[in-house]
Formats: sequence, C-alpha cells, structure tokens
Amino acid sequence: MITPMRSVFFVATLCGVTVLPLAGAQAPVAKAVEPTLKVAYVAGMESPPAVVRRAAPVYPQDLRAKGVQGTALVDARIDSMGRVVSVELVKATRPEFGERALEAARAWTFQPAMAQGKAIGSRVRLPFDFVMPEVAAMERR
Repeated sequence: MITPMRSVFFVATLCGVTVLPLAGAQAPVAKAVEPTLKVAYVAGMESPPAVVRRAAPVYPQDLRAKGVQGTALVDARIDSMGRVVSVELVKATRPEFGERALEAARAWTFQPAMAQGKAIGSRVRLPFDFVMPEVAAMERR
C-alpha cells in the first residue's frame, strides 16, 4: 500500500482520470467525459496513472436472467510498469458483482503515474456498473 508522504491532496482531471482528495486542501472539482477513477495522490506526483486497457466485467448470468443490476467498487494497486499488482473489493451491491469486478480489475493496464520524471506505483479506485442495456434504455425514457 502506498501512503502519501504528506496530506496534500487535490482534484484535477488529467488523462481522463480524476485525482480526488483523501484529506487536506480543497480544490475545484472537474468532471471527465467518462466515469472517473479516484487516484490516491502521492507526494511529488506530476501525473496520475492513465488507463491504457480496460476489461469489462462479465455480468453474472443468473443475475442477468433475473434483471438484477448493481455496482462494485475496487481498489487496485498499480506498479511502476502500469500493471495491476493487487486488488481489493471496497463494496458491492451483490457478492457476485464484487467477484466479477475483481476479475476484471486484475486485467486492466495503465500508463504509470509519474513523479520527478520517473514512473511510480500508485493506487486507484475503480467503479464497475452492472447495468443491463435493455433496462438502462428503459430507465432513460
């Protein structure tokens, strides 16, 4: 686990990723076009990790058949090469969604965060939405 060396955190949208404060100074919030990832700021971080490859979770077949929708939130630790080296489930509306989100998160790859011109490890929080297209289309009407 990477722990910030100081309690300075900020909010900024960069490379499609929003860096959010865990504590400390307040800054304006900027919205990204796609769902944002929460990134733990590390002292000296010049740029947060950027998603290179996303893997979509597999919708649990039994829940799809029942029309059950939900979400899962996963914390992932990224190494200095941009690989996901560990994942932890923060919360999920159903255990099945949590399992599938963890599987998907392990397959993501990133451009690593940078500090002082060098790639560094970082932590991100990945949101996963399990929404059936048919139901989502009906909800938008």
